[in-house]
Amino acid sequence: MNISHSRAVSHAVLLAIIFVSHPVFVSGAPVQGPTGNYYEYLNGPLRWVDAHAAAAVLSFNGIPGHLVTIASQEEQDFVYDQVIQAQGFAWAGANDLETEGVWKWVAGPEAGTIFWNQGVEIGYNNWASFPNNNGAGEHHMMLNWPVKSSKAWNDAGAVGLGGPYGYVVEYSVLPGPSTLIEAIGDLIDDGVLNRGQGNSLLVKLNSKGNERATLNSTEALIHHVNAFLNGGVLTPSEGQPLIDMAQAIIDSADGVFELGELNDFPEPFVPVSAASIPEPSAILLTLFALACVTAWRKRV
Repeated sequence: MNISHSRAVSHAVLLAIIFVSHPVFVSGAPVQGPTGNYYEYLNGPLRWVDAHAAAAVLSFNGIPGHLVTIASQEEQDFVYDQVIQAQGFAWAGANDLETEGVWKWVAGPEAGTIFWNQGVEIGYNNWASFPNNNGAGEHHMMLNWPVKSSKAWNDAGAVGLGGPYGYVVEYSVLPGPSTLIEAIGDLIDDGVLNRGQGNSLLVKLNSKGNERATLNSTEALIHHVNAFLNGGVLTPSEGQPLIDMAQAIIDSADGVFELGELNDFPEPFVPVSAASIPEPSAILLTLFALACVTAWRKRV
């Protein structure tokens, strides 16, 4: 039997067991929140690990699901007021299983992001007070703890406090084009930019199609996009994403390239160093020596 097929079948059987042993009921269609993502509350009863697995195999309009991650007060309020409402406790996509007291998101695009480090606030949180690991076994995040108007977070054991819970699934809308080249190409295809305008931006990302733009040419692209914004060629919603992606390239370069003057060079800017200058070949040295001897003889 094909090994990958066997694993897929085994995974499907596992999930079937989860759903049979813990029936799931959809509590209304997913609703879109302030982040642009979609959310829904599903009744359990499920343990945290089962909810984590169940959320990961759900999808909505082709968007994969995951246990909810909450990164702002606005998102927090929406999840409680519009999604959970008064439906009881719910699992969320965070735990401190790897290191006690170090809480991080373990689902969705934020997976791996630490927001609480042993009492130190790293990112947004809404703990009832703090995760106290009562009984030395509370390593999973639950929502709807009955303090702070029933909107608080709390740490809980794998099966919750007093029984399994429901869970909130978030369907994170995938970001737009992953590269500037794709983003500019989309604007050309949509007729927002004509071919000449689009090429004036693409040339700054290396005419050979190298997606790793240099710092100086990326600065030039930002300058050019701002000119399009000021001239009304692009609207803020069309131009700002280009600037954000270009700035991300600059921020992630970590000084690999020197920041030069704004220019329209299509080729990558590479600082010249002594190590990058090629050594003269033996033939060139010989020809140079002969030329010197000939010139000396003429003078004599």
